[in-house]
Amino acid sequence: MMSLARRRLILGCAAAAANTAAVPIWAEPASNTSSNNWPSKTIAILVPFPAGGSADLSARRLAEHLKTVLGQPVVVENKPGAGGNLAAAEAARAQGDGHTLFIGTNGTQTINQSLYRHLSYNPSTDFTAIGMMSAPHLVVVHPAIPARSLDSFIAYARARPGELSYGSSGIGSSTHLFGEMFKARTGIDMVHVPYRGQAAALEI
Repeated sequence: MMSLARRRLILGCAAAAANTAAVPIWAEPASNTSSNNWPSKTIAILVPFPAGGSADLSARRLAEHLKTVLGQPVVVENKPGAGGNLAAAEAARAQGDGHTLFIGTNGTQTINQSLYRHLSYNPSTDFTAIGMMSAPHLVVVHPAIPARSLDSFIAYARARPGELSYGSSGIGSSTHLFGEMFKARTGIDMVHVPYRGQAAALEI
């Protein structure tokens, strides 16, 4: 039978999912600690990117709901670096008592295995998935670009090979790979400009 603590966690995740777009939520492997006493202290949500991006904003919305449902403080800790590997490694090393949650991303759980020769964590075995929320990608252009539809932008970019650039949240991030896939499928030539997180990319 599902424990009270687990029901409360699922309710909190469901409430957050109904109000925000987020990304996979992971927890460190469970230990033998009894779930009947959980949570007994502050819960930390580790975010592998700087503040202001979709992962960070989603984590903060989630934290608000979990705080209400669980009756314990929930703090968001931004741990950017190495494409999310620093936060993932810290989450993997955390004590398995359910008080550390991790916002896993396409990068930390899939892409980075192909980009880095050695990871200090195992995406397959070091985490337990407890929730999933989607975060769609959007294509936006500067107001100075005379394009008001995707087709018109593609035509505009094709006529100016190498003159346009696109920003991403970092090399190897899902926004970077999306941009490269977009270029390959449309036949346009744009310069990739990586930033330290989504918020910085949106400030250009």
